[in-house]
Amino acid sequence: MAKTSNKTPGTLLQEYADKNGLQLKEVAQGIGERTQVLLQIIRGKKPIDAKIALLLAKFFGTTKTYWIDFQKKYELKVAEAEVKAALGKVKKYVKPARRGAKAAAGAKTGGRRGAKKAAAEKTAPKRARRGAKKAGAAKTSAPKRTRRSTRAASDTAAKPRRRSSPRAKPQVTSQESPIQTSESLIPSFE
Repeated sequence: MAKTSNKTPGTLLQEYADKNGLQLKEVAQGIGERTQVLLQIIRGKKPIDAKIALLLAKFFGTTKTYWIDFQKKYELKVAEAEVKAALGKVKKYVKPARRGAKAAAGAKTGGRRGAKKAAAEKTAPKRARRGAKKAGAAKTSAPKRTRRSTRAASDTAAKPRRRSSPRAKPQVTSQESPIQTSESLIPSFE
């Protein structure tokens, strides 16, 4: 069958009936539906739903998805024609870059590490210039500060470290068992 641009699911159903020499009433009886339902489909008042598609597929010997796919393609074509003007105004969504163009370029090559590497390369020339300026002046060597050395000695002395001690496990006696047996769950009717 040649596909035409204005073929509806109803005209496809009519073509299948005509091709096989069947009247609409015979098709309706063959699939166990009312003739009115098929007339509504042919007139374009009702779409081919999943139930009708399965019945038509069995009756005409087509695949299960043939009728549904044709219906969905038709609906998309109709919707596209209706919103054609609005589609021209819609712009594609572009996800904004997180940390700028260079970081995004680095992220493309190596993920987070690539982004950090790109940022480090950007700041490297500034560090070199700062070092050159300081080289001319007299340097005084100061010890590097770490987190521990910046704390006051009194802070560490005032808070002694706690050592974790093993917790005592509760003693279970034979009379009180933490596990409920089936007898303990059944109410007594005495």
